[in-house]
Amino acid sequence: MIAEGLSDVQVRSITNSVEGELREKAKVEPIRKEGINEAKWALLDYGDLIVNIFQPEIRKYYDLESFWSNGDNLLFP
Repeated sequence: MIAEGLSDVQVRSITNSVEGELREKAKVEPIRKEGINEAKWALLDYGDLIVNIFQPEIRKYYDLESFWSNGDNLLFP
């Protein structure tokens, strides 16, 4: 999953929200977490699910959408 936050605060907030929701509803904890302190990007690794949260310039730099071009593109409001 790839998501975007416009600032350090938003990246941290999205990361905390995703982690909290998955803990509460799916009873899972991430195997590994990266980048949360700097909050330019964050990664939550759940094994079968990897959540990437980027600020726009970092998202553009890594361009994971083209790397995972065979995946489903789901847009949430």
